Amino acid sequence: MRIFLTTFCFICFISIAQSQGPTPSGREPTQPQQPKANQPQQAPTANQQPTAQPPIIINIPPAQKTESEKQEEARDRQEKTQLERRLVELTGELAFFTAALFYATLALFGATVALGIFAFFQSRDSKRIGEAQTRAYVSIKHAIVHFMGEMGHPTVKFIPTNTGQSPARNFVSNVVVDYRSGKSAQFYSFDKNWQSNTGINIPSASDGPEESIGVPNMSLRTFIGILEKDIPRGIIVRIKIEYQFMDVFNLTWADQAYFAGIAPSPAPAGSGPNAIVFCKIFPMPPMLDIGKNQDAEHPYNN
Repeated sequence: MRIFLTTFCFICFISIAQSQGPTPSGREPTQPQQPKANQPQQAPTANQQPTAQPPIIINIPPAQKTESEKQEEARDRQEKTQLERRLVELTGELAFFTAALFYATLALFGATVALGIFAFFQSRDSKRIGEAQTRAYVSIKHAIVHFMGEMGHPTVKFIPTNTGQSPARNFVSNVVVDYRSGKSAQFYSFDKNWQSNTGINIPSASDGPEESIGVPNMSLRTFIGILEKDIPRGIIVRIKIEYQFMDVFNLTWADQAYFAGIAPSPAPAGSGPNAIVFCKIFPMPPMLDIGKNQDAEHPYNN
């Protein structure tokens, strides 16, 4: 038994010794290798990177799709196509409605402009109607001609009247006297610059003061003497009264009134300058040839 244990221990010792390798004492002594003098020893650095290795590429073939997956993809493509087609349709409809909205906006703008123009004219007409209802209206109420003295110089008297609801300001007037007998004529305008004169004011719904204008160079006896050369005939006296005034709206109004009558015989010779012969004249329609001599054989405009 002792021999067996001794042998077992010896075998274990040899096995352990062989597993650890030969000891330094079993090798031949060698000299350590000395570094070369001309090569400096490089110390390892902490930032030194290892050599880059090429990437490893692994090609994995795609997995085969199942029949259900293929049908699902087909449905997805069909739905996408339908959505794109619907999007195009909706875009076209949007363009149509945008154009319709544009034209509707233009129509609304035109209607607004038309309404503004209508409102402007309506306001203007309303203003004119209001002014027409309240402004002054002047006319010649009455007129008569007096032939003064034995020569029969005419003096025209007339009364202006204001029938409006506001005063007439700066009323000025002028008289044109016209004699006619056959083709013989004589006429005279009292004041050619009458519109620049300073006039009178006529209250609303009232008569103005009587105007009296003596017209020179229109002697009735002188005109009768001219007619003695021809066949004697009656003499027509025609009067044009032209006038102008301003209303409370600072608007200037102008008009004309016409009268006519048969001239009487002048005062007898020697009756003196104070003799008066009346001549009734009556309102007449406009006589545009007053003051014109296109038909007269003997136009006398003294």
